Formats: sequence, C-alpha cells, structure tokens
Amino acid sequence: MAFVLNDIMIKVRRLVRAPSTNQLSDAALINYINAFLLISMPENLRMFNYRKNLQFFTIPNIEVYSSNNIAGDPLNDFVDQITGVYDPVYIGGQKCTLTQYQSQFYNIAAFSTNINTNIGGNGTPGPFTGVIATFPILQTSVSFACLQDETTMMTIHDFPQNREIGWFGIGTIVPTGPNPIDNGYGTINYLTGEWTIVFPNNTMVGAFINANYSPYAPGRPTTVLYFNNQFFIRPVPDNVYPVSIEVDILPTAFLNTMPYTQAPDMQLFWQYIAYGTAIDIFYDRMSDEDVARLMPRFEEMQDIVYRRTIAQYANRPHPTIFSDGGNGNNFGNTPFGIW
Repeated sequence: MAFVLNDIMIKVRRLVRAPSTNQLSDAALINYINAFLLISMPENLRMFNYRKNLQFFTIPNIEVYSSNNIAGDPLNDFVDQITGVYDPVYIGGQKCTLTQYQSQFYNIAAFSTNINTNIGGNGTPGPFTGVIATFPILQTSVSFACLQDETTMMTIHDFPQNREIGWFGIGTIVPTGPNPIDNGYGTINYLTGEWTIVFPNNTMVGAFINANYSPYAPGRPTTVLYFNNQFFIRPVPDNVYPVSIEVDILPTAFLNTMPYTQAPDMQLFWQYIAYGTAIDIFYDRMSDEDVARLMPRFEEMQDIVYRRTIAQYANRPHPTIFSDGGNGNNFGNTPFGIW
C-alpha cells in the first residue's frame, strides 16, 4: 500500500480532532504539513536520504558563487534549498580544501593594494581616466577616493556587472548605469585595468586620487570558502571547472492540488510527518495536554525514521588523524551550513 498526501491529511485530522474542512481547511492543513516538512523536520533530523552532490561550474575570473533565481541553474534558490554543506569538495576532479574560516582562506592572498594614481583633483567631479597596471583585478575590491575639501573625503567602489565590467557606486546603493545621470560613477574593466570615474561632488584642486584594489593571478582552484551562504574560490578560476560538493537538501514540498495523491519522498515518513504536523497545530492552539499526549508517539516515529540513516553511516569508518584530510568523506562531519 502506498501512502500519499491524502493519507497524511486524514491522519492529522484524526489526531487534532478536526475531520471537517470547516474546522481546518485543506489549504491551511497542507501549509501546516509543509511547514513541518520544510522547517522542523530538516532541523530535527539530518537524514542520509537528503544528501546529494551539488555540481556547478566555475566561470573564468569569477571568485564568488551565490544563490540566484535563474531557472535551471544548479545554484537557483540555493539559500532556501540547501541546509548543509560538507567536505570534501572536488574541482575539476581534484580534491580541494573546504573551509568556513575567512582567516584561513584569505591567508593565501593579500586583501588589497593601495596606490596613488598621480592624478589630481581639478575642481570638477571628473571624469578621470587611467589604467591599473597590475591586472586582472578581484571583483568588489576596487575603490577610489579623493578629497572634496580639507575635511571631506569622497569614496566610490565597484559593483560587478559581469566577469569583465564593474560600475562604480556609493555605499550600498547599487548603480543603475555607468554614468552619473544613471546613478553611477564610472566603470572598471577587471581584465585590463582600464577605469573611468566621476565623483559625486567637485574634487579639491590638487588633491591626489587614490585607488585601492586586489590584483590576482588566475589559476586552477585549490581552496573553497563557504561563508554567508556563498562559495568563494581561490585561486580565482582561469577556466571552466566542474565543482562537486556534498550538500543536504530540503524534502519535496506537497502541492495543494487535488486529489492529493502526491507521495512523500519515502513511505517511511508519512506517520512521522502526520504526528509532527498535529503537534504543531496543538502548539498553535496552546493545548499543552494534547502536545504531551502525542509526543511519545512522535518520538517513536522519529526514531524509526532516523534508524535507516544511523545504519547507513554506522558502516563508515570513523575519521582519524590518519584519514584523508583528517576527516575523510564521513557523513558525520559537521556541515558548513545550518545545524
């Protein structure tokens, strides 16, 4: 017998004593079920069934890879779909170092270089043009500064638009174009070092314009930083490489589509989902007695559901200092994600 969403809904209605849709609508019930399935269940249990390999591809001269909303992209909605990131990571088929510590990651490259452009303010906002001699340049690392008067410093910094071009802006205001009239203050070519800048106000006559930036040498990546739900890759890739990394994914949400025949990811889960959902409903009703009544059965279901995961990774060798990388490819590793 295959259990489907309708069976879970019937079970929940029996548990919370709400057999009628007048008491609890189908839509509200499915929302409760999905809330437990997508929020409570993944945080209570990290199950082997939801471990998979995430694979995406590097882009030459791009260091940072973030969640996006591009349909079909492996990183589409990454921040809401992935609950944990694990070592090891492979880039181009070679094992690389994965860390969540910025200090360890950035030790392999200097943060920035500061230079005097030898261009002085002329009493106007600009434009001023020049070339940074050492390139390519790391995206989001470029800023220019010049005095407006004896006490006021103006600073603009780059906002990447693609792998080659960045637009300058101020603070956290994202520029909408490269010209001042478009809320922008010039452009930088990360690959050639060519730049054009316009400051927001008149520059002080004779005040030097200073540039701050981070040059780099592109190459085959060896290290990945996972921080703030983003992947930072060094050396900055010089080519397209496949990146493969173990992650935990969310369960499949149920659709509010009659006749509610969608099955859970595993038949084993159906009663656990029903009991967890019923407990959440009783919490909202502030019915502590009903929560206490269901909790022993819920915990029993949780043990049953998790037993397969325990059996799965119990057969894996425990990592030691002699294992590959000190931790090996072990399911018990602490993830670099939500835990």
